[in-house]
Amino acid sequence: MPSDSQPTRRSLLASVGVSTTPFLAGCVDDARTGSNGSTADDAPQTPSQSPTTDTRTTPTTTQTDAPFADAHVSTAIRWVDSPDAIRVATPDRDAFLSVRLPVSLLGPALDRFELRVGDDSYTAMEFPGIGSETPGVALRRGDEPPRWLLFDVRATTVTDARLVAPDGRRARLSPRRLDRLDELPALRVESVQVPDEITPDTGCQVTVRVHNAGDGPGTWLGGIQNGGVYDTLTVTVPPGETRTATAWPTAFGQAGSSLRVSLSWGRASRLIEVPITSHDTPA
Repeated sequence: MPSDSQPTRRSLLASVGVSTTPFLAGCVDDARTGSNGSTADDAPQTPSQSPTTDTRTTPTTTQTDAPFADAHVSTAIRWVDSPDAIRVATPDRDAFLSVRLPVSLLGPALDRFELRVGDDSYTAMEFPGIGSETPGVALRRGDEPPRWLLFDVRATTVTDARLVAPDGRRARLSPRRLDRLDELPALRVESVQVPDEITPDTGCQVTVRVHNAGDGPGTWLGGIQNGGVYDTLTVTVPPGETRTATAWPTAFGQAGSSLRVSLSWGRASRLIEVPITSHDTPA
């Protein structure tokens, strides 16, 4: 991981009340299940407090009667913080689990739901921002009522998970989703490459090289802030391999100035500065 420093995830998410500590930036790849991360409520498909032993009474809805809740495992989340700002954060524990409430559980405040994985219990928070830029999480400003919950969870081999409402109603999470928590990626930025100079009003190629040292495939998430314009970088990396992600922020300045953009990927950030030169070719 590069040594570049940036504010911790706690400062990244302070405006939305999320407590985070940066780590790796990425999503767990769902290609093996053939799911796109957004399914119907009745079909199979963070942060949080310390996990606690589940000693609560049995909810009124039985496990076999409970609907399925769509869920997505990732090692980072990315969201639109305002119309002109992008943010990326990584979990305090091992992964984020984003869960979309089925219609039958709508009503209570989102932070009153619990996720129970085996004997562990996690408290929910609402997915931050005005729009998701996290693959598999379809959230946009104006969604009513809001339906995406976020949990900061530990890696586990347990695939018995239940989403529990304050009144005891529950939803099931597909074991095919939960088994991702046993094969998480470990995505590391190896290098960031930019040209030595650019000309006015042209794109500046920013290339990020990402290696996956983990056990499962994952999708690395990055964000570029170019003044009041943002862009995203996304690349899926198989375990043990390296891939690149590319973005093209535009040089809006005049010759003699510089393009200055901020690249972030959860734990680290880098200020990129590239000189802007004249269109004219020297004699």
